[in-house]
Amino acid sequence: MREAIPSTARLAEAHGVSITVVRAAVAQLRADGLVQGQPGKGVFVCATPDEVAKRAVSVGELAERVEELGAEVARLREQVHAIEARLAEAVERPGRD
Repeated sequence: MREAIPSTARLAEAHGVSITVVRAAVAQLRADGLVQGQPGKGVFVCATPDEVAKRAVSVGELAERVEELGAEVARLREQVHAIEARLAEAVERPGRD
């Protein structure tokens, strides 16, 4: 963690906006991964916009990963079907390996 941001009341006063606006802004910063709240302690900066951008994954990368996972699921499904077939055969013909 890094530095704590000022309280909601201080931010509202410093920027001439309502507490509702400050809460919405802080919620957006949380959603963007820039700040993190610690109950009873405050809200702290946990990343810079550049750090968040470096962690971001492109849509193309996500699509590629989804395709890889789909192929893996299909492979596993085939393995499950093969095991089920062997089990069914073993149940039909007990005593044979």
